[in-house]
Amino acid sequence: MKQERLVRAICIIAIGVINVIAGIRGPNYYDIRALGMGNTTVAVTSGRTAIFHNPAGLSLIKNRVEISASPLAAAIDGVFITILKQMLEHGDKLGSLDNVDDEFIEMINEYDGQWVGLEYIPEITVASDNIGFGIYSVFPLGVRIESGHLIPKLGVRGQRDLVFTWAVGVPLRHKNNYCGISVEYLQRTPLDMITTYTETFLLFDEITANPLGIINDYSKIQHGVSFDVGFIHEVQGWRFAYTIKDVLGVVGGDIVVPPQLDLGAAYMFPQLNHVKAIKSLILTAEISDLFGFEEVSEKYEHFGKKLHFGFEIDMIYAALRAGLSQGYPSAGLGLRFGAFKADYAYFTDELGYFPGQFAKNKHVISLGFEFGIERKKGRLTPEEELPEYNVPLEKKTESSEQKTTETPATE
Repeated sequence: MKQERLVRAICIIAIGVINVIAGIRGPNYYDIRALGMGNTTVAVTSGRTAIFHNPAGLSLIKNRVEISASPLAAAIDGVFITILKQMLEHGDKLGSLDNVDDEFIEMINEYDGQWVGLEYIPEITVASDNIGFGIYSVFPLGVRIESGHLIPKLGVRGQRDLVFTWAVGVPLRHKNNYCGISVEYLQRTPLDMITTYTETFLLFDEITANPLGIINDYSKIQHGVSFDVGFIHEVQGWRFAYTIKDVLGVVGGDIVVPPQLDLGAAYMFPQLNHVKAIKSLILTAEISDLFGFEEVSEKYEHFGKKLHFGFEIDMIYAALRAGLSQGYPSAGLGLRFGAFKADYAYFTDELGYFPGQFAKNKHVISLGFEFGIERKKGRLTPEEELPEYNVPLEKKTESSEQKTTETPATE
């Protein structure tokens, strides 16, 4: 009872410190599974991903260790490949002002002022029995071409976030209630470089000679720390959850304002528990960043940007995902081959004030490994490695007790 009162007190305090002025934002973890499901997270997370999304989900891990790593993970803007191809075809135009012609100017005008690029998003997690530790990085590199009176400029920016997260989940005394808290330590390295036309030539030559040399232009490293609080309630196949992220968060001496409140609900279809071919079937809905403000205008963010809906059917070796995020469709595919995994997601991020204003399509690809180890029985089989989203906690406990008490029949 004291635990529940403590969690409620923390949540009330967290909501109370929300300011009406938009401020610096905390880090954002790209979960490829969640992106395919309309970027829904708080109610469907369980197992290792709870470290980043909702620490209360760690309470669902029992007598097992889950380890996962995705060293090869990247997000690419939908128009990035198109622009890259255009730049390669017109590479000679970047060498001298004399080479600039009408065709080159028209190409620049088509993408004038748009930031395009790619992001490197690796992660590694370890979770076991209510506790977890995870590391992830979001390393975006954006490029913008600006046109002018025959004087195009090249802009380069990025903001690499390296995040270390420690999380713990605690089952509450009331049945099927779970809470959790996580602590994040952040290293943020910003880059913002807008060049003149002459500097563009030099930068282009430098990138051609040493593609990784641009990293040296990153400025000072900012440090930050924040807390996340999460809660989950399960009842008859339903799961209701909320998280408050970036509570008392500080990045580079600036306070993260306001904290991010996410509300979510999901239905897990327990009727399919005995269907061997289906690991899980999930429908979910979420309201993200309920008190969030739009960064540019500093106005309350359009409510349509906060709505997310998702679907997933996991057939052990393959998972199909779909959703609706900020009014745009999303889709995803996950494949499992033993401990190895491959995931793909397509989603759209709205950069404007309201849905339909300035959409940016992204493709996310991830390659890595994931496996579970039971503390008493050793390594799991590939069919048992992924978390069981549909099976209630009481049912799992009963089945495990039965397995330990049953003895083989004698002839």
